[in-house]
Amino acid sequence: MKLRFSQITETPGIGATREQLAMMATRYGLAAHHAGTGPILEVACGTGIGLGLLADAAGSVIGSDIDPDNVRIATDNWADDKRIQVAVGDAAKLTFSDGAFTAVVCFEALYYFPDLPRCIAEMVRVLRPGGKLILCTVNPGWSGFNRSPFSREYPTPATLSTMLMSLGCRVEVLGGFPDRPRGFVSRMIGIIRSIAVRLHLIPGSMRGKEMLKKIFLGGTVPMPTRLIRDTAPTELLLPLSIDTATAPVKVFYLVATRPA
Repeated sequence: MKLRFSQITETPGIGATREQLAMMATRYGLAAHHAGTGPILEVACGTGIGLGLLADAAGSVIGSDIDPDNVRIATDNWADDKRIQVAVGDAAKLTFSDGAFTAVVCFEALYYFPDLPRCIAEMVRVLRPGGKLILCTVNPGWSGFNRSPFSREYPTPATLSTMLMSLGCRVEVLGGFPDRPRGFVSRMIGIIRSIAVRLHLIPGSMRGKEMLKKIFLGGTVPMPTRLIRDTAPTELLLPLSIDTATAPVKVFYLVATRPA
């Protein structure tokens, strides 16, 4: 059966929490900071909500995703912006020449890849010497973690760092969004969420999760069609050791530099 990643992708108009928007703003803000002068490739770009921020930083960007429905939404969204191209693509077989990009980004998708080492090698291959690979992935050790449908192995920063250093890259690891409930209500929500995860009560699709967010997380706001700088505040990211396997944060970030 063909996997439909569009069912679990952040899509314009769907209800999102303010923390969810902050997470999106933070990862694209980190990428924009390291973007260089372009062009940029976003692997597994989903519906392409953040492509405009990357184009603002680097001048031109290509979004690639394996799901045609995601690509269609992203293409329609950015049809009026000549800086942005979107195409169907497989992370394990990138159709770009060696050294084609000053930066490559891949957010919240590594755990879906059947052959993660091959995908990492492909992303490094298409980087120019001195180029940056920016990765973002959920910490499976945080208290409210819920495994995503279609997911495979959730890599730790230590695992990813080993892969990247074997390819000659320098690696920086960061953590964001501390795993600490604030106040009684937040603690109770955390307990309820943990129970729901253990009992497999959390829906797999984004639409299914939307109702739970409205009930337990104080409501939602519509996911924007295009992410802009003022959509949500960004999180302060803290440096972590490259051999980190666990940490009290919800999200891990890695910035790898290809040798010059």
